[in-house]
Amino acid sequence: MRNINSPFLYLVVAPLVTLMMLFLHEFIPSKQLSLLPITEDNSRLFADNVEAGGQSSVSWLNQKELRFSCNLKPGVMYPYCGFVRTLGNGIDEGIDLSQYEGFRIHLNYQGTSRLRLSIRHYSAEFAEFSPANEDNAKFNKYNSLVIYAKDFEDTLDVKLSEFGVADWWINDFNIPRNLSYPEFTNSVDFTIDFPAPIVFGEHQVKIDYIEFYGPLITKEKWYLSIVIFWIVIILTSGVVRIIILNRKATADAHRLQDFIAHNDALKQQAQKYKTLSHIDGLTGALNRHGISRYLSRFYPQDRNSESLAIAIIDLDHFKAINDLHGHDIGDQVLKGTVDTIQQNIRETDRIGRWGGEEFIIICPHTNADQIFSMCDNIRLLIEAHGFGEQDSIHLTMSAGIGISHVGESFEQTFQRIDKALYKAKNSGRNRVIGVN
Repeated sequence: MRNINSPFLYLVVAPLVTLMMLFLHEFIPSKQLSLLPITEDNSRLFADNVEAGGQSSVSWLNQKELRFSCNLKPGVMYPYCGFVRTLGNGIDEGIDLSQYEGFRIHLNYQGTSRLRLSIRHYSAEFAEFSPANEDNAKFNKYNSLVIYAKDFEDTLDVKLSEFGVADWWINDFNIPRNLSYPEFTNSVDFTIDFPAPIVFGEHQVKIDYIEFYGPLITKEKWYLSIVIFWIVIILTSGVVRIIILNRKATADAHRLQDFIAHNDALKQQAQKYKTLSHIDGLTGALNRHGISRYLSRFYPQDRNSESLAIAIIDLDHFKAINDLHGHDIGDQVLKGTVDTIQQNIRETDRIGRWGGEEFIIICPHTNADQIFSMCDNIRLLIEAHGFGEQDSIHLTMSAGIGISHVGESFEQTFQRIDKALYKAKNSGRNRVIGVN
């Protein structure tokens, strides 16, 4: 069975479906708009009668049958008479007739004149052409079409494309060219009257029907819907394909994630053991392995010219604390000592437990005065600090400090500083002694 992504769909089925959809447009029902029946509210007769300064007259012969009589007489320059059917409110809110192709009209006319069909369009743009105190209705765009009387012997099919804008309207109001084309989007009335040259005398007109018609869906919209339809089909097939591939990729990803998770767990476990191998389990300071790893970036000194300061610290009489208070208290003292040191060195400095109660501080980019000041401050803090329960245990520290020399190994640096530590011990403890 062929799937939705098969080339067969696009090469054979798609053209056939498209042709069928094009053919179906001819069977889509049309829409209609009838202008009948009329009421007193939506229609009226008009003429240049005596009240308008003329001599013409108009009257209903039978209003129910929509039969009226126009008697055109000389009196004004342009005598007029006719029937108007208002659309919408008849002023500024009309009906959009542009969605219709045209209309069918049947009139029973007795007379020899031509008839004029007009559709007036309202636009606020025309108001600027209206002089002050003038009726703006005069400036509605006159779309008109003149038809010979004999053409009304049968039902007349009139296309909106046959209409043009009245020349007198363009000329009288100096309408610019860009506004001189027919418009029907806001039609406010439909008029039947008599154009020049005027044929004086009586004219009888009976309106049988006026019905606008147009496609329910225009060809343009129908063709656009076909394009949209195929875009949706193509996008849908693409989405379905993506979903299938995504499901497969998800399954593969799950398997890969399980493998990665297992691998990450092994890495984390390895990293944990690696970290533990560098850290002293009691105090959290570096152990000897961690110290050696950190120092590897500085030694041998002939490949690094950084000023590296090292301090070796030993807690004075620590054995007595273990003997008097027990190893648990001794452990608290060791942890408290590391905490105090850690809080008073820089982020770039490192502290390590060298063994027992002996610690080492490594300080890059540090000179002799700086390492002495730092260690002496730590010495004073430890001396003032209380350890154990109720902070009742006090102790001091001794330290040897020094700066590494170019060309020497760590062991050589350590030996020099260790001698300074012993000198501090032998000089009464609780002091910091430096070595050149």
